[in-house]
Amino acid sequence: PDRRADIMEDMAHAYYDAAGFSEQKQLEVLLRNVDESHLFYGSDTPYTDITACVGQAEALEQTAKLTDAQKQKLFTGNALLPKLKERIHA
Repeated sequence: PDRRADIMEDMAHAYYDAAGFSEQKQLEVLLRNVDESHLFYGSDTPYTDITACVGQAEALEQTAKLTDAQKQKLFTGNALLPKLKERIHA
């Protein structure tokens, strides 16, 4: 009873996968409430058809809702696996 949940504060600590066409509508809300370092693109391959994965990535590459720097972080800079991140930026 003396403890209240703050969903917005909790959201700020989570990480968000921006894969999926519906995410285009949610980018603005996420960027207002979550640090850009908590966004990444996970293609969902092989569970999502490769054509759809490419289409989703292209939609994010072309969106005006993200700066070029944010797109770089989304696709490679925010990699969650340290060894993968090292290889990407080598």
